[in-house]
Amino acid sequence: MLSSLLVVSLLAAAPAKQPNLASPGLAAAGVPPDVAAGITDHLDRQLARQGVKVQSAASMQHTLPEERWRKLFECDWHSKSCLAQYGEALGVSGVLTGEVSRGEAGYAARIQVLSVKDGTALADEFVTGFGLPELQQAIVRLAPRLADQLALRLETRLDRPTSSRVWALAPLGVGIGLSAGGTLLLINATQKRDFIEAGFPDGPATPLDAFKIRDAGHKQQLWGGILVGAGLTAIVGSVVLYKVQESNTPKNLLSGVSVGPSGIVVSGVLP
Repeated sequence: MLSSLLVVSLLAAAPAKQPNLASPGLAAAGVPPDVAAGITDHLDRQLARQGVKVQSAASMQHTLPEERWRKLFECDWHSKSCLAQYGEALGVSGVLTGEVSRGEAGYAARIQVLSVKDGTALADEFVTGFGLPELQQAIVRLAPRLADQLALRLETRLDRPTSSRVWALAPLGVGIGLSAGGTLLLINATQKRDFIEAGFPDGPATPLDAFKIRDAGHKQQLWGGILVGAGLTAIVGSVVLYKVQESNTPKNLLSGVSVGPSGIVVSGVLP
């Protein structure tokens, strides 16, 4: 009986499900709408990586009747009645709002999360970047802190997925194992060569025995070199993969957008 009561009390005290936000899109203030949409998508994905459930504008259009989502997109996000409509329609705890702007110092993003209950700001952040890549990196750094802040304010938990950087280290162990095995084979092959060059110090050997020892040494030398080469390749690949995951360079439309003398320039291969 006591154990049952303990379980019930623990479940009651456990944090609720993960933070759930609606993200209708950051406003474009002095930037093309596509840029604001790209930053919004990037922010949504970074928060999702931190365990925050984000319902994007596209998902809203997919799940809600057209009349309903149009009404949501057209209402004033800062009014309590509008926020309440988001909560009722989507079952979210907050609405992700803000704007992306561009000034003399570069780009900036104002990011707010408003409660659907009373309209209070659950989070209010401001990040800047000289260019769009720098702004995206600032959002990458902001996402963990923003997710923790939301979880605390909403009394929810964060189910952060296992970092892909951990899996990037898997080839490292394989590479070390292959290199170690190859090194042992090379050492054994060297010992056989020294044994033959020393004139078989353990006693005379028949031509057949000498051939077998020499052939075995050649094979060990060949496979040892192959294993060491494969192991070093795996180690280098693991390090490169880890660095790529660590840098977390955004792979979206903005990766091919830069600022030129005549305005925004699109270049490179876009996914």
